[in-house]
Amino acid sequence: MTETIVIAEIAKGTIHATTSELVTAALALGGSPIIIVPCTDASVADAAATISGASKVIAAKSEAFAHYDAAGWASAIDAIAPAGTIITAATPQSKDLAARLA
Repeated sequence: MTETIVIAEIAKGTIHATTSELVTAALALGGSPIIIVPCTDASVADAAATISGASKVIAAKSEAFAHYDAAGWASAIDAIAPAGTIITAATPQSKDLAARLA
């Protein structure tokens, strides 16, 4: 079974509620979702650890996440993400990132 990876949605330095909705959608696909939290401070990922249904949280800590750059973010996430199906929020930034991760 392939992994289902949720890219956490971050708003103003905190995990957005959309991330929990993405985990619920990932659970509907089967398996246990893994949340990847793109951040410059790993403590941001602590909130993701409380989301029900996630099997694992990976704090993707990198200075690449200080400012959005699709290529930089995709490269940093690709370096640590396991193989699998990646789901993101339907925000313009996440759609742009998803296209780079595909």
